[in-house]
Amino acid sequence: MSPAPRTLLATLLAVALTPACSETSDTILESGPPALVTQLSYDNVRLPFTLPDVDNPCTPAVEAMVLEGIIHGLGIQWDNDHFKSHYNVTLTGEDADGVQYQGESSGNGKGDSFGSPPEDVVISTVMNSLGGTPNFVTKIVLHFAADGTVQVDKGGDECRG
Repeated sequence: MSPAPRTLLATLLAVALTPACSETSDTILESGPPALVTQLSYDNVRLPFTLPDVDNPCTPAVEAMVLEGIIHGLGIQWDNDHFKSHYNVTLTGEDADGVQYQGESSGNGKGDSFGSPPEDVVISTVMNSLGGTPNFVTKIVLHFAADGTVQVDKGGDECRG
């Protein structure tokens, strides 16, 4: 048989068998479709914030600087009430003597979203001195409210050295 009739025969067999292959048994349909999880939402949020009255605990003077920052959060939520998230925090500030500080941190989260109580998340960020003063760690607290809003608060400072 030449190549053209072989191709035509294969095509005709495929078309003829297609309805037979697509038929399903009633017993398969009675058990119901498999439970598949689908993605509900994907969030990409940038939240600017300020932390007033931050002090470098490694120095004897009280600097009372203001740190400005941005939290960049990425989150995925599925219809089975689970989520995964990733955040990046960037902070900058300057003390009364003109010493600048900067810091970055990141982290991940996962868990149940609906029906679970909102929890606070504590993020520790090393603040690197761009001058002669020692570095320190500042902690910020994210308060997640049931309505989906987030409030940022100062959680404390520790000497890093």
